Amino acid sequence: TTHVGWQIGDGDIIKLTNSSAAQLCILFYAAMLSGIYIIGKFIDFFAATYGVEASEHNGIILAAYTATPLFLIGAIAIYPVLWVNMMAGVVAVCWSVYLLYEGLPILMKIPEDRGFMFASSILTVGLVMLVGLFAISVIIWSVGVGPEYIS
Repeated sequence: TTHVGWQIGDGDIIKLTNSSAAQLCILFYAAMLSGIYIIGKFIDFFAATYGVEASEHNGIILAAYTATPLFLIGAIAIYPVLWVNMMAGVVAVCWSVYLLYEGLPILMKIPEDRGFMFASSILTVGLVMLVGLFAISVIIWSVGVGPEYIS
């Protein structure tokens, strides 16, 4: 985004300054790590409801495992074409959801029927956190920590 930029439709090519791009990358990475930690704690919190032994704390491990495709897909952003990035993002999200639904019953050692409901509740928490992240982004951008564009 600093050297090649991106273009929406027939509009001008949009580029970011180096410092702005680095700042946004660091904030986004910190948000992803925070999200993994928070979702992991929610998994541990919900575990008692779904019959997981209280001595096991696999929530953060499961959250990191399911978020791995989202971290890996960031390499696609090196090629800043909007439709390519969006398609790769959809694939990564689908892969993460698949890993959540398949991995949760195995890691938490619970039956698949309870695992489905458990995974659905965790997915709901993740979606609510995503909306919260969007709101926080708007607030942060409004106080001046937003992208700086190159003319």
